[in-house]
Amino acid sequence: MDPSGEYGYGKQKGEGKREVSLMRRAFKPATIVLLSLALAFSFLSCSKQAEAATQTELEEKILALESALAHQQQLENRIKALEEALDQANQKPTELTPDQEKAVTEVAEKAADKKLPKWVKDWKLFGDMRLRYQGEDTEGKTTRHRGRVRFRAGAKVETAGGVEAGFRLASGGSDPRSTNQTLDNFFDTPDFRLDRAYIKWEPMESMSLVGGKFGNPLWTPSDLLWDSDINPEGAGAQVSFGPFFANMGFFVLDEHGGDSNDPFMVAFQPGAKFDIGMVDFKLAATGYWFSDITKSPLEFSADTNTRKDDGSDTLEHEYNSVSLGAEAGLNLKGFVERVALFGEGIYNPDPDENEYGWLGGLKFGSKKVNEFGKWQVKYMYRRLEKDAWPDTFPDSDFFGGATGVQGHEGIISFGLTKNLTLDLDYYNVEEIDDSDNDQQLLQLDLVAKF
Repeated sequence: MDPSGEYGYGKQKGEGKREVSLMRRAFKPATIVLLSLALAFSFLSCSKQAEAATQTELEEKILALESALAHQQQLENRIKALEEALDQANQKPTELTPDQEKAVTEVAEKAADKKLPKWVKDWKLFGDMRLRYQGEDTEGKTTRHRGRVRFRAGAKVETAGGVEAGFRLASGGSDPRSTNQTLDNFFDTPDFRLDRAYIKWEPMESMSLVGGKFGNPLWTPSDLLWDSDINPEGAGAQVSFGPFFANMGFFVLDEHGGDSNDPFMVAFQPGAKFDIGMVDFKLAATGYWFSDITKSPLEFSADTNTRKDDGSDTLEHEYNSVSLGAEAGLNLKGFVERVALFGEGIYNPDPDENEYGWLGGLKFGSKKVNEFGKWQVKYMYRRLEKDAWPDTFPDSDFFGGATGVQGHEGIISFGLTKNLTLDLDYYNVEEIDDSDNDQQLLQLDLVAKF
């Protein structure tokens, strides 16, 4: 359907052209008849009053007739110009000027707003979809080739007083470190679970408080300690004052119906961020304190931390630890927009050995890969010793989220269109105590965000 026809625009143009054609057909014969009668009358008058008419009167009548003919020609030219304008409008009915397009958009938006209730319009939708090929070659195991998908969708709404409520649903199972859904089981129906559900309050511009199940409030330059899919439960806070900031978290780890020794953790992270000319720098130190983590088995553990030898499958060591993270970047112009070095380290003072972990990395390219032609390359090397950190939190793609491992990771990202990227991620990992037990992992991702 012609878009303009919905409002009668095309119909009006057609009717206008027909009216002009009718005017032309009606105007020309009438003009000729009138001019002929006037001419005949003039000559008749001249014959009857030949003696009385002077040469001057005859010339005046001839000039009047010429003026009438000239006026007729002007009208003909105007009719022709109007027909040409209508023909051109009929050929390009959908081309509008920028101002006209803006006006049409505003009218359409106002019409849509009137149809939706206010409580619906206030919600903002967000999410992403990822298609993945994953090839995995682990020493002593069968090589795997898997197709995987991830879908996350959520919404949030802002209420009065700086309060925001939101939620997000995600594919995958109950493992908090993975929202992947492997393509298998003869087209079965996968799970779709609650990934986030929170209320956030910003009593002032420099302070944010959140409770429920939410994104990690701690700043981390890498996934050495925290898998990016983990959404802690409990409460968090973020405060900033000038270049300085502080992040805090009270995270519930588990709840036992018949036992009051419920494990939880507390994190406090002071830091600073500076921008000096072309250079930016961010640094943060984090202290972690765990309660009752040695009194019950860890859920979703990689089973690589040292366990007690009493058969309880509980942890041998405490994990009250301190970490340090930093990133320094150089902002440029042109093909390479930014080059940055980043790193992260962890120290657990409780065990006598295997208490350290660290990661160092380099990234360069575009600041954000969010449109066509944007790109980024990232390289990291990490070493995470066996008891430096609980093995239920690190990146699950790095040897299954285990501790006691070391190795390389390289990532290449390229923007295909706005909010559509193609990512290549390669891992080459080995156990620290047994280098023959290694794993190579390749992931090719197509990611769409909305």
